[in-house]
Amino acid sequence: MSLVNEQSEVRIRMSRLREFLSALRGSLRLGKREYSVCFVNDRKMRQYNRRYRGKDRSTDVLAFPWQDHGNGFPSAGKLSKQAGVSGYLGDILISAETARIQARREGHGLEKEICFLMLHGLLHLMGMDHEKDSGEMVRREHSLRRLLGLCGDGARETGARKRRVLR
Repeated sequence: MSLVNEQSEVRIRMSRLREFLSALRGSLRLGKREYSVCFVNDRKMRQYNRRYRGKDRSTDVLAFPWQDHGNGFPSAGKLSKQAGVSGYLGDILISAETARIQARREGHGLEKEICFLMLHGLLHLMGMDHEKDSGEMVRREHSLRRLLGLCGDGARETGARKRRVLR
């Protein structure tokens, strides 16, 4: 797993996030499969969102699976230096600025919000899609939140993620 911070607008404590990703790795039984998480600013995220989703605005998280799961996104090889690595899941981009705004709005800390976004993005890398399934991804996400001690408030748990497409 590669954790990269390519923005300077928001202070991120990477050591705490690495601990969470380690616990998440075990919970998802990822074994040796790898992926990357990259933090960017809103300007850069807007560029990616416009290019790959046709939406001219920033968003919180984008996931680029290495294998095509039929979601229309490019393979992660266009973004990752680990593109040829066997067992590579893909890349997750997170806007640190948007994460900070969402954390404030939801009344919890930035690290918790980033953990929500990393979990959400990783489930997408594993082929899950809340827009196409019958609630399996949302249930799995909420189950993992509880297991990993990330239970949020009711509004956050009930449907905000269901309406998002790789946001």
